[in-house]
Amino acid sequence: RQVEPLIARLAPGVVLYAPVCSLGAYNAVHNLILAGEHGEGARTIALPLPAGYGGGGISDPMNLDYDPDTRILGSFAKGRGLGDCGDEIQWIWDGKAFQLLTARVMPFCSGVPGDDWPSLYQAVVR
Repeated sequence: RQVEPLIARLAPGVVLYAPVCSLGAYNAVHNLILAGEHGEGARTIALPLPAGYGGGGISDPMNLDYDPDTRILGSFAKGRGLGDCGDEIQWIWDGKAFQLLTARVMPFCSGVPGDDWPSLYQAVVR
């Protein structure tokens, strides 16, 4: 299977490049790079995580998607192929950085669908 890198214009002169750095049976691991339109000023970034989960930030999220209309970046790390465990985290671009929006985690693979996972964090967008 082949997974395309994620490339998203976040704002004029700001582009997110998220190439796939590792590919497994059901997870694609991405690197995160912010740069200018032509790659100038490239720097790696880490996305914030909820307090007490994952050491404060993640620089290698899995299975990314980005919605330019809502400015939401999502990661869904499957603990196994069924997608009944792992974590699902979303961040929103505030014009300068990604801010944590939601985080749901299911540490045990026991057939629980993602909609029923415990929520660790939920922000309100104003």
